[in-house]
Amino acid sequence: MDKMTNIPSANQWEGTASPEMADAMAAVNMLVEYAAVLAKNGGREFLPDLRDMVNEMLWVWAPEDAADSLQAPTELQKEYHKRINAAVKRRPSETAIGAVQTEAIVRGLSIHAEEMNEQGHLLSIWQCCRLAKRLREDFAGQAEQELILRGNFEVDESPRFMKFGSSDRGHMTEGRLLQLPALVFNKPVPAEQVPEGWQCYHLSGRNIQESDRMWNFLPRHDYTGSVLAQAGLIRTARNMMRIDGQFVMSRGTVSLESFCQRHGFQVENFDRLFPKTAMEPAQGGMTVG
Repeated sequence: MDKMTNIPSANQWEGTASPEMADAMAAVNMLVEYAAVLAKNGGREFLPDLRDMVNEMLWVWAPEDAADSLQAPTELQKEYHKRINAAVKRRPSETAIGAVQTEAIVRGLSIHAEEMNEQGHLLSIWQCCRLAKRLREDFAGQAEQELILRGNFEVDESPRFMKFGSSDRGHMTEGRLLQLPALVFNKPVPAEQVPEGWQCYHLSGRNIQESDRMWNFLPRHDYTGSVLAQAGLIRTARNMMRIDGQFVMSRGTVSLESFCQRHGFQVENFDRLFPKTAMEPAQGGMTVG
């Protein structure tokens, strides 16, 4: 057992779990070590993603008796949080990670990303890929295998998570902002397309799920997405307000008709959102409205 935290080491998961579970848990242990590298190599901005992945991977892959799944966070998650904090405080000479360990991290992240793809959690895949890309930069030329995630999912190394947002009337992304129903977009909505009586706000933060600020104007840094809400939520003089924990977004999509029916809105009031779709000629001389 680990002397500091009494957590089983990577090889102690072997024989008690599936190969995928053992590899994922081995990656979790190596991610703790990688936290020290990030802290010393100017990669602290990636530490929140690393913590997210460790928490999520423990929830998904730790054996049930170890995960203590009746609690959130679990005791195991709390212990790993302590390990990460301790790793971040280490001196560079105390960091033990090399080619074998980096390849173990990539293998575990690939397994986890494939599972998240099955669950439709694309944001988690993006975070896995983001970590792998940084790992590749930190250990360029040191690993025998290329440090790229592989599996039944699409690798997404884009600077900002983009795989969300309303694309057409049949596939709207909805959320709740300060308890109000909202529509979510991965880019600003032009002023002329904002429905009458609605406001377009811009979010910033670590990613769309962790947005903690809302702006009247497009922020210079950390832009994560935009939302439409039927209320004036920010006084013009302020331009920004904190929304920590007060924005949530659905993973799936709904039709515009379903969104309006559920919340008591008139569908025709949203026609200007998709002007090209509204004016597109259809068979028989009809228009799609």
